[in-house]
Amino acid sequence: PRSLEDCDLAISREPNFAKPYQTRALLFLWQNRFPEALADANTYIRLKPDSYLGYSIRGIAYYRLNRPKEAVDDFTASLRLNPEDDVSLNYRGSALFNTFQKYDEALADFNRAISIKPQGNYYLNRSHCHYMLGDLARARSDVDSASLLGEMIPEEYRKMLNP
Repeated sequence: PRSLEDCDLAISREPNFAKPYQTRALLFLWQNRFPEALADANTYIRLKPDSYLGYSIRGIAYYRLNRPKEAVDDFTASLRLNPEDDVSLNYRGSALFNTFQKYDEALADFNRAISIKPQGNYYLNRSHCHYMLGDLARARSDVDSASLLGEMIPEEYRKMLNP
């Protein structure tokens, strides 16, 4: 796409300018090109180590490359720089839930993400935590909230919540 070409050109002209690496890393994430996103995120962080977004982007790349420990570390770094980063909270919560089965910690991240920016997928993720912690009423309530916000709820999960 043209936007990638623009980033390539900007990088070739100013290789120490951080912004095109950030933009290109995001484009690579959207295209599911995670190794390339990781490489650009690394360069972006080297050039701009105080940017929460660099750590968030790299965390997502690590998460998608099934490197959850590095992902959690980067999401934590992002949140140190910007405690209001709802995306990093949601992804860190997902890694804590899916990989490490740390449901209470994941729940705290989803709670915080929802308080910052309520989104359907955040509610669905929190519903899964409630389910695993044995709180079916809250799990059902969060599924309802997720649905109202346009999130598709897998039928198998709905059946689990309503035996």
